[in-house]
Amino acid sequence: MINYVFFFIGIIIVTISFFMLKKDENFDETINLHMIESENEKLLNNMKAAKEIGEELNNIGENVMNNLNHKFEYMEDTIKLIDEKIEYLNLQVDLEYKNKDDKKVDYDEVKEDVKIYLDEKDREINEILTLYKEGYSVADIAKSKKKGIREIQLICDMKKR
Repeated sequence: MINYVFFFIGIIIVTISFFMLKKDENFDETINLHMIESENEKLLNNMKAAKEIGEELNNIGENVMNNLNHKFEYMEDTIKLIDEKIEYLNLQVDLEYKNKDDKKVDYDEVKEDVKIYLDEKDREINEILTLYKEGYSVADIAKSKKKGIREIQLICDMKKR
């Protein structure tokens, strides 16, 4: 669309220039048709270059938008995974401590159990990363650890950052 505008403007400029030169009797003898054709050709080449630049900018914009959408989806998946883990941990705390012989919850004991759980998770993450560095595929690691492929992929991707 913009190319047609440039083309139209170029034609108008060339036409106006031609009429202005025609009006002036002193320049009648110096008008060179070859020169006008050369200028038209330059203008057309510039318009083609502008069109190519516009198309390239559109392609770059589409790539940026696709990358942003991919990153956004990745973040959403990560947040869902974190929410699931938090919910799981809350259920574990509820099951282990709230109804234990109707006793009051010992938060020091809860903290110790959470620390143990987190240490186990760190060890498990380190094992996953070691396998990944050794060249095992995400699918193989997920199968051996009995985890989801997406979870293993997230762990490997987060460590890269």
